[in-house]
Amino acid sequence: GSLTVVPVDEYGRVAPGDVAAALRSDTGLVSVMHANNEVGTIQPIAEIAALAHRHGALMHTDAAQSAGKLALDVDALGVDLLTLAGHKFYAPRASARCTCAPVRRSLPCSPEPARSKVC
Repeated sequence: GSLTVVPVDEYGRVAPGDVAAALRSDTGLVSVMHANNEVGTIQPIAEIAALAHRHGALMHTDAAQSAGKLALDVDALGVDLLTLAGHKFYAPRASARCTCAPVRRSLPCSPEPARSKVC
């Protein structure tokens, strides 16, 4: 597999047209940060998710910076995966949550357990 990086404009916004142009026949996942904590840009996640789904790819958004500040309606956003950082909600450091919508298609998964270190 490979990774395709889509550029942002002068406001840090990902243009849905650039995402559409970057989608390939083997694209399995599109991942875009929901809101930027440094410049405040809010990405057009629902529009990008619709493009990803039309192409047959899953959509992920990292909502760590927008959680608790913006409405996070997984259905309205159209995302399959949404991650949050636990410390934003007074949970222990290095904790997180990943919310998964019903998956439209299966993806190959490794049978090995995830290896992570909690600090």
